[in-house]
Amino acid sequence: MTETAAVKGGRGARRRCCAAHVALLLALVSCAGASNRGERETVVFYDVPLKCNAAPDIGCGSRSKPVLIDLENHAKIREAWLNRHGTVIAVVGGRSVAGPRALAAIASPILARHEVRAVLIDDTDRRGTLMAGFRLAGQWYRGAAVDSLSIEEAGRISETAVSAPRVAALLSEPEALAIRTEIERYLREELVKLRSPAEIEAAGDGWFTHMYGIYVKHAGRAKADSVSRIFEEYWAGGSEGD
Repeated sequence: MTETAAVKGGRGARRRCCAAHVALLLALVSCAGASNRGERETVVFYDVPLKCNAAPDIGCGSRSKPVLIDLENHAKIREAWLNRHGTVIAVVGGRSVAGPRALAAIASPILARHEVRAVLIDDTDRRGTLMAGFRLAGQWYRGAAVDSLSIEEAGRISETAVSAPRVAALLSEPEALAIRTEIERYLREELVKLRSPAEIEAAGDGWFTHMYGIYVKHAGRAKADSVSRIFEEYWAGGSEGD
């Protein structure tokens, strides 16, 4: 039996109606996304000294992680980010925040509580430049995502720990590989732990003691002591040049 023109027309009308509803829903979702990430979004930027000492071209995940998490724990802060270089923190306000000044009044005391010497960026041109690249993958890290910087730092430190001794012919290649691998594995676990500034400072001596033990394990105490002297001389030279 063939369909009548009326039945066909009814089905066509329903399809057009469904398509219209889908288009409307997509438009509403698009508008919602624009309002969340668009011109009405309140963002403040701070200059911060959160570079990694062992790898000064990247940010310090250990130091910045508790700061970012604490910022986001505030009811009126939606997001907190660190740039890859560890020089800028971005704070995004929630819907109830009445502008940048109100947001800065919330964020600044939190940064101070974590002993971060943060300076609010007021320059319009610089803010515009920062906004243009804000949230770019691999350039900004939100909250606990800074753990990836800590993991990268662990690799850098472990390589540094064996490079000078290897050049000085203190280590064989198998010894250097074993030491680098174990130091990196150890630091990957240590550097992602959530610690206060005081706890990070206190943990530093323990890290060096443990790495010395790794040297003793794989190369013997005599070589471990020689390596310690190399790094003590290096650090002493760096201090004199500052």
